[in-house]
Amino acid sequence: MLDRFVCSEDDIYIALDQQCAGVVTMSILTCFMQSHRQQDLEIISSNRVNRYCLDLPLANKYQALRVGIPEKNIWLSGECTFCNPDKYYS
Repeated sequence: MLDRFVCSEDDIYIALDQQCAGVVTMSILTCFMQSHRQQDLEIISSNRVNRYCLDLPLANKYQALRVGIPEKNIWLSGECTFCNPDKYYS
């Protein structure tokens, strides 16, 4: 993206909504764990045995930070567009 649009990391701003956490299978969880650093694994939560959820907005934030987007340019809304149909279309 940086090359294609001739921009720098400081020029990119990211807005993320708070998606409802979805339950993932162990195979998806394993792939996710292999592609993220150990300190990023707070993205994973478990509410029952063999049931895991991913914090997708936080995962996206970590990916953006890894490619050099400044944290000040990343905004997490804290609102789920799907859960707020009166405010958003999702």
